[in-house]
Order: sequence, then C-alpha cells, then structure tokens
Amino acid sequence: MLLALKISNMLSCLLPHRSTKPTYINGLPVSEPDLVGEVLSVEEHGLFIDGKVYLDIRDATIMDEQNIRLEVKDIDEGDTVRIWISESELFGMTPALGTAMFVQRENK
Repeated sequence: MLLALKISNMLSCLLPHRSTKPTYINGLPVSEPDLVGEVLSVEEHGLFIDGKVYLDIRDATIMDEQNIRLEVKDIDEGDTVRIWISESELFGMTPALGTAMFVQRENK
C-alpha cells in the first residue's frame, strides 16, 4: 500500500496536471461559482468572506454583473460576491484560505 502511494505521488509530478477549474467563454467563467458570500473585509490583496474564507485576489479578474471590469476599491464591505477559486478546494484552516481567479460583484 505504501509503495502504491509513493508511486502515485511520483507519477503525479511527472504527468501533466489536468485542471477541472472554470472553462471560460469570452473571458467569463461558464461554470457555477465555487463560493457565494458577503464581503466582511476588503484588503489590498484579499477578501474575507462570510467570516470563514480569506481569498487572495491579486491575480483575479474582478467584474460586476454587467461584466464591467472593476478594481478592488470598487468592492465594499457588505457586498455579495460570486467567486471562482484556482484550487480544487480551499485550504482547511480557520479561516479557510484560497486564491480567487474570478470575482463577480452582485449589483448594488
């Protein structure tokens, strides 16, 4: 059993990684968001969502529901956002950690 785990770990490093993360059409994700929640805190490089998840947004595309590009300064505490993350799941810490690929602010 241990040998099988070691071999699978070695192969995972050699074989190409297949991501099941969002497919994009015209720069917009076509899958359902990984997370929908209320912004409790906005920082220069991150959002704290629902008191449970901290997301790094440095490389994220941020838009509103009309697909107009936004900046971090356009996101306010209390806004509801839809988020697609880059990992297959959030890191299991408290709060959970993740990296956002795409953030969509719901209309105010």
